[in-house]
Amino acid sequence: QPLDSGDGAGPWRVEDITGVSKDTCIYHLCANPPGIPHPFPQSAWHIQVFLGSTVREYTPISSAGAWEEGRLDLLVKTYPDGQVSRFFGTLRTVPEAQEAALQSYGVPLEEQNCWVNVSAPLLTLDLPSFAAAPQLALVAGGTGIAPLAQIVSHCVAGSVLERCQVMLLYSSRTVEDILMLEELQRLEVACCGRLQIFHTLTQPATARSRRSATTS
Repeated sequence: QPLDSGDGAGPWRVEDITGVSKDTCIYHLCANPPGIPHPFPQSAWHIQVFLGSTVREYTPISSAGAWEEGRLDLLVKTYPDGQVSRFFGTLRTVPEAQEAALQSYGVPLEEQNCWVNVSAPLLTLDLPSFAAAPQLALVAGGTGIAPLAQIVSHCVAGSVLERCQVMLLYSSRTVEDILMLEELQRLEVACCGRLQIFHTLTQPATARSRRSATTS
């Protein structure tokens, strides 16, 4: 067993899976802590997921600091015709895989369906270049909240966008489809008025706009 995971590229094990809506889960991945600091701690970043010759990009909802500790959380919606997202839907956690290994007459854990092959972090957006901007407007829908949640997390005091006034508009189908709501509410409070988050619902029967800070 290596003491670290190098630059973070390679297989990460599935420690837990949290369902957040009828078709979306958070996959909590772990690995030995990488042997290098995160290359983009003050910027927006993403990773690639490899499934054979197919590659998809995902923005972690966990921090650069968590990556340095060997933790990576991915918000993934499963699509019926999505090759990689359907693969995520078949994953099991390490404890489940260990139990399956005992029942499958010695099939090793390394061959169980509890691993995700990822790249090292890649740059999405250089946030320091926006540090002097007085205002920033962001729009997201569905799981597209992942990269924007990562961006607005840098609005807290001491981070790169601490002087920027940010407005985020987040569109979902229904109240039940709003993802990362509690985390967004915490960020809005932590930013002390510099971050405003508005929600809009597109399902005709319930469509309306509201502030996340007033959501129960």
